[in-house]
Amino acid sequence: MTTIPGGFRMLPAAEGKCPDCATDHDPQLPHNQQSLFWNYRFLGLYGRWPTWADALAHCDDETAKMWIGAMPEHGGPVVTMKEIEASRVFITSKKSESAT
Repeated sequence: MTTIPGGFRMLPAAEGKCPDCATDHDPQLPHNQQSLFWNYRFLGLYGRWPTWADALAHCDDETAKMWIGAMPEHGGPVVTMKEIEASRVFITSKKSESAT
């Protein structure tokens, strides 16, 4: 169970769904950045609202670059590899902090 600032609690994602965004997607693809589950879970874990760079952070560089190129063509935001790398560093550092 994830606790969100203000005391709000969320149950885990349904069995078989992504534990981070509660949708059905290939683990190598980005999280569903539009998912309320993803937004509130990320807020609870990391203390801020997620961005598309955060949703792409766990993807390999090839997949991330494909999405970076495709998103603006479909009305999505412009995201850079620099933003994704910054998100990777942020998430890794927060995970390290919580492990100690």
